[in-house]
Amino acid sequence: PIRDDVLVKQVARAHGFARTGATIRKRILDLLGEVPVSEESAGRFFWTSEGPEAVVPFRHPQSPEDRRSLEEIPLAELRGLLQSNPSLLEADDPITAVARHIGVGRLNRSARARIAEAITGSA
Repeated sequence: PIRDDVLVKQVARAHGFARTGATIRKRILDLLGEVPVSEESAGRFFWTSEGPEAVVPFRHPQSPEDRRSLEEIPLAELRGLLQSNPSLLEADDPITAVARHIGVGRLNRSARARIAEAITGSA
């Protein structure tokens, strides 16, 4: 799964557009057709499968350039991280443990809420 704005930006850059205005965004999204989507607190995510899943494997970045912000990671993927690393939930502060595991440096209120949402959904 990929958040809609990230997908639009990647497609636009691949075609040589430095900026992604409303016209380019609309055109890219129109070309997607009937792609399965999920709506989350962090935005809309597009899926390659037949539809959104509750849990998918967490995709660790291959390099520092591949790191995603917490808002770019779908809840299903955060739940996959929790399932494959149950010790994170056993930490004194599970939210901080998850954040450190995925490389979130600054844990603001919205980041805490997002991780808490994933933890609640994985229980």
